[in-house]
Amino acid sequence: MEKLNKLNINFFENIYIPHNIKFVQIKPIKISRYDKNGFDNSGIHKDTGTEYNKNGLNRGGYTQKEMYQMRKK
Repeated sequence: MEKLNKLNINFFENIYIPHNIKFVQIKPIKISRYDKNGFDNSGIHKDTGTEYNKNGLNRGGYTQKEMYQMRKK
């Protein structure tokens, strides 16, 4: 009986039980094709469908009039 007990003790000592398991909730990452101002990479705004947002500004923060003035120069 002593031999059996010794064998059992050794058997259980060799089994590694991980004691620091943490469960981390994985949150889905929302991938958007628009930047933080609502423009996609070709400069089209998601709400208006044009190069300008509701306030009349394009991706660089210029109005249509300002863009025209810059092109004229």
